Amino acid sequence: MLPSPFLTPEHFELLASRNISVERVLDARQMAFKDMKERMKGGKFAVAVRSRKPCAHGHESSKTLWSSGGHCILCYPQNVRISEQYHSKKLIYVAFSASLQLTKVGVTEELSSRVKDLNRQRYAGVNDWVFTFSQLVDGAGRVENDAHKILRLYRVPVEYEKAGEMKESNELFSCSPQHAELAVKTALKK
Repeated sequence: MLPSPFLTPEHFELLASRNISVERVLDARQMAFKDMKERMKGGKFAVAVRSRKPCAHGHESSKTLWSSGGHCILCYPQNVRISEQYHSKKLIYVAFSASLQLTKVGVTEELSSRVKDLNRQRYAGVNDWVFTFSQLVDGAGRVENDAHKILRLYRVPVEYEKAGEMKESNELFSCSPQHAELAVKTALKK
């Protein structure tokens, strides 16, 4: 655990706003970047305190914390969520859209609400998503990432509108759901 004298009031405020406990802060002030990444890999630490120059957007190190990728969490708050998901126990799933003939590999905490969200939000512009496979796994984000790498040759970028903004999906693949399931099972063995 990081001794609290090394955390500034701004750090405590940032931790509280992200719902991160002090025990999940790594003291990386004297560590090389690669050593910090290695220590954060297991998921015990969500963020790190580092002694360094301000981030690219000018946030002082005394006022921000850093993700395992070395990014300022004020600039890239999503990196903390992604890191948490990478190491957490969640459901990995394969979904299929018959109208697009595309398969999606993703992670969720709850299947029924996720399929409703995909269809209500018209993910990739359609509302006919059905789940073909799911499994509760440790390190769900890592498994998802590895499955995406295995399926990279089948990746199909699809633009769609979400909440009035254009988005591009990077989780859609032009392969059968069975092929995507095999990629997930292969990733689980790593």
